[in-house]
Amino acid sequence: MKKAAFIFVLAGILAACSPEVERVVNDRFPATYQLTPSLYPIHEIIKPVDMVVLDDYLVIQNEIVPDDDCFYVYSLDSLRFLYSFARYGQGPGEYIAPALVQNGNGNCLSVFEQASFKMRKFELGEEAAVMSGEYGIELEDPRPWQEIYYRNDSILVFSTLDNEIKTYNLNSHGVADTYRFHSDLEDRMGGNYNQSFDSFHFSCEQERLFIAFHFNNLIVQGSVDDAGKIAISDTEIRYNHPLNETLFDNRYYYMYVTSTADLNFAQYAGYSFRRLQPFPLNMGKRKFDMLLEVYSSTGRPLAVLDLQHDILRCKVDGVRKRIFTWNTLEDFDHLFVYDYSGLDFDRN
Repeated sequence: MKKAAFIFVLAGILAACSPEVERVVNDRFPATYQLTPSLYPIHEIIKPVDMVVLDDYLVIQNEIVPDDDCFYVYSLDSLRFLYSFARYGQGPGEYIAPALVQNGNGNCLSVFEQASFKMRKFELGEEAAVMSGEYGIELEDPRPWQEIYYRNDSILVFSTLDNEIKTYNLNSHGVADTYRFHSDLEDRMGGNYNQSFDSFHFSCEQERLFIAFHFNNLIVQGSVDDAGKIAISDTEIRYNHPLNETLFDNRYYYMYVTSTADLNFAQYAGYSFRRLQPFPLNMGKRKFDMLLEVYSSTGRPLAVLDLQHDILRCKVDGVRKRIFTWNTLEDFDHLFVYDYSGLDFDRN
């Protein structure tokens, strides 16, 4: 009996001393595909922070660089550089904190200036972008928006620093609806709770909302109707256990998400959040080798795409079945393009 007790104690000590699993990977997908990108040389000096896919153009947003252009326009077919436009600055027509609006119609690019709360629209052509309109967004809360999508011509969908999803009516100049998830984490953690624990990224494609949480291995779906009314399938967000009060010592699950007419894509990390950070927060190699989880339009798991590179975010051309991204840990010398047209997803 004493020998058995000693074995149990020893096993407990060894378990306590064993290193934490480096990465947790979801096993709910029927297939995994390893994809190799085509590399398209980028000769322009850009530090990309975001992209938007239009009907005929790919627009890459440049990091804030004084005396440099904000937006670089490429042909969507050939990925040939066409031109750049709009400067960072405080003069007329310049930007301090621009944000690209996703899901625009045709070749219309919409840019929301976070500093002045003005929206500018540009019609893109082969040789130039022509501003077609400018209007103000009227909100009492002046803080930056996190992500912005068109639901239709009159409704914007965006997220806030308070982990809310809001809709804004461009015609009536006001908030149409607000949704905030209810989480059990604040009650469980008390004074150690951090609002960032409940943060998420989302996409909006037509009426579909697709939401992935950063510190909870959870995907949630919802919808936005034509008038901007938000409906979410899971109203109560629950955690298996309280999180570590140090943000960086929690597992980080999902980064950005994006959607097409028939698919949803979620960038999955599965590492400790510290592993994504630079030195000195992280003493080892940074881990951005995201797995791209693919779901049907109804949320059914279809496949995992291993992109084999360190990526920050990606955008999808659903018509040509291509994924655009770049290696976030290297200089932007190449655009990575993944062709998924040959993959046989079962989308029923």
